Amino acid sequence: MHFQIWKVHRICATLLLAAVASAAHAEAPSQQSIDRLLEVMQVNRTLESMRGQIESVTRSSMLSALKDRQVTDKDRAILDRFREKLATIMAEELSPAQHLATIRQVYSEAYTQDEVDRLIALYASETGQLLVNKVPLVTQKAMQLVQDRMPAMVERVRRAMLEVQAEIKAEKDMPR
Repeated sequence: MHFQIWKVHRICATLLLAAVASAAHAEAPSQQSIDRLLEVMQVNRTLESMRGQIESVTRSSMLSALKDRQVTDKDRAILDRFREKLATIMAEELSPAQHLATIRQVYSEAYTQDEVDRLIALYASETGQLLVNKVPLVTQKAMQLVQDRMPAMVERVRRAMLEVQAEIKAEKDMPR
């Protein structure tokens, strides 16, 4: 019995060492292969689409937040300037170059060369391209559904904030 337990421990230790050695020797992906993967995934197109959708959601959210208020021409001018500033910030912060550098780093750390090669084969295939081509539409529809739910969520958050403010005021007004 003692011999069998020792044998099981030995087999487990050998398997563990083999797994660790295999992971340690996994080849890091080349920058060229990561660039090829990003190309077949059409990441640039996705990033541009995402930026446009974020701008659209931001614009709609601003309009929704102001729908019950009287907005003057001066207010509109201020909001327009804010939107321009926001667009500039987003263009700088969400630039494809910045995102691609981040994505390259993450992919280099997350995937092995073999995994990147297999992903390239997948995304370069007809099925992979179907997926790549449908992602923007799926993302747009999902964002629209979220955007449609935003006014109700914003209202709930507003009411919760009013309740908290009332509680704080009541606490301050209590005699001590």
